[in-house]
Amino acid sequence: MRKISILTLIAVAAVLAGCAKNESADKGAAAKRQFEAWIQVNHPDAQDKGGIYILEDIPGVGDVPILANEPYLYVNYTVTDLDGNVVSTTDEKVAKRIGTYSKAYYYGQRVWWATYGTYGIYAGLENLFADMRVGGKRKAAIPYWLCTTDRYDSEAQYLKKITTGSNLIYEVTLEGICDDIIEQQGKDLDAYAKAYLDGVDSTYIAGNEELGKFGFYYKTVDPGDKPEHEMPLDTVMYLNYTGKLLSGKVFDTNIANVAKDAGIYSASSSYSPVKITRSENYTDITMGDSSSLISGFQAALFLMHPNEKAITAFYSTLGYGATGTGEIIPPYSPLVFELELVAAP
Repeated sequence: MRKISILTLIAVAAVLAGCAKNESADKGAAAKRQFEAWIQVNHPDAQDKGGIYILEDIPGVGDVPILANEPYLYVNYTVTDLDGNVVSTTDEKVAKRIGTYSKAYYYGQRVWWATYGTYGIYAGLENLFADMRVGGKRKAAIPYWLCTTDRYDSEAQYLKKITTGSNLIYEVTLEGICDDIIEQQGKDLDAYAKAYLDGVDSTYIAGNEELGKFGFYYKTVDPGDKPEHEMPLDTVMYLNYTGKLLSGKVFDTNIANVAKDAGIYSASSSYSPVKITRSENYTDITMGDSSSLISGFQAALFLMHPNEKAITAFYSTLGYGATGTGEIIPPYSPLVFELELVAAP
């Protein structure tokens, strides 16, 4: 068998690599031509804005967010593909129209963080919001290579790095802005405490000193056995609970009637008090067989006494943070829990 020199192999590899690079570049160029052809056919008057195309623009009269300061944007939106199929929406009417509505889901204003990376917005959305005023509404076609939370220096780099995805149309209303979402949640919780918790102050007793006295509210509704009985660390009690957003929308409960009233009842769920086991550290408190509980919930349980009823409210850092929980709890949501400890199911 004839031997092939190492120089020949290197030369062949270089040719193949060059072909791969050209293929990638050609694919990106073809995708761009296809997207721009769709724009020309369907929206010939659309405005090119940094690679996205503004299809409709209703100006607002409020402030313009300074995106360099990474503000938090309060938005409502509907996202479709280029054929008009709805991908996601915050609009309850739209969800009902297309048959995806669920009473368990949250509909309404969401918070987007105008930065890049894991919790940030798409590069194309950054272009959309660049000079948009609060109260304005925009509809924009965004190519798939700008539907990324990463940032690159040029369109060529986006096309090279982002090789697959879907072109999308975003219809977005900018409802408001704030520079510090944690501070804003503090204000919202203070207002909630004044309205519904007899004005109790924010405090954090459970043991995380870094958080200081901020973002956690606790009010005893019925002390139960509080003066007479302290619970040993290994005490097993049973809990009735209802979780709400500040708006009052119930997202979880183990009380059947509450679930039915909220429209989230499931016949496959067991609606009965759930076992709670105390521990030396509040973060080790378990519910049922699970220790994967949000820290605000655990902190409240740590303070409770046998047969006590209480209400706790806390900011998103002690809850589900910047991610929320899918369609049920939106990102950056303060939470409220109504709690009752009972001796047995």
